[in-house]
Amino acid sequence: MAKENDTKVDDIEIPEEENLEGLDEATDWKAKADELQKKHREAGIRNRERTKSLRDQVAALNAKLVETVPPPEKKDNKPNEPDYGQLSYLKVSGVEHEEDVAYVLGISKETKETLDKVLAKPYVQAEIKLRAENRKTAEAIPESTKKSSNAKRDEAEFYLSKPFSEVPADMKANVVNARIASEKKGQKKFSDVGIVQ
Repeated sequence: MAKENDTKVDDIEIPEEENLEGLDEATDWKAKADELQKKHREAGIRNRERTKSLRDQVAALNAKLVETVPPPEKKDNKPNEPDYGQLSYLKVSGVEHEEDVAYVLGISKETKETLDKVLAKPYVQAEIKLRAENRKTAEAIPESTKKSSNAKRDEAEFYLSKPFSEVPADMKANVVNARIASEKKGQKKFSDVGIVQ
């Protein structure tokens, strides 16, 4: 009979091929085939049992791992503050003012679109341009001169120099009181009576 060696590759038992050179015609081939088949069947059974026990061990280790390791905390994909990449992109795109940056980021958050898609929209470009023009206009008007008017339309001082017919109804009482106060202070430069009548 030939030598039979069982080899293990990665813990799997594989019987080596049988050396059949020393056998002659007197050999019972059927018995030899049955013997080899039995060996292979037994090796297969052992391999299945080993595989089953390894699967059980892996399942037990996975269960322990799930119990001991807490699940990772989910972080928001969209944090409240913009990251440096977003700020850099906006700066390179020409959006540098704080109000414009907040506007573009707000639009991006509302529409859930990327910054490049938001900046490509015509209404966003028009709004940014309008905001920049309004800031330039506000910066161009000097605040400390007599020419600049700090009075707003909802204040009585705005209507002091206007005809009384242009004063809104809800502001008329305030305008009259403001005119009386200015006359008492002596701020009136011209008389109400015209020279030519």
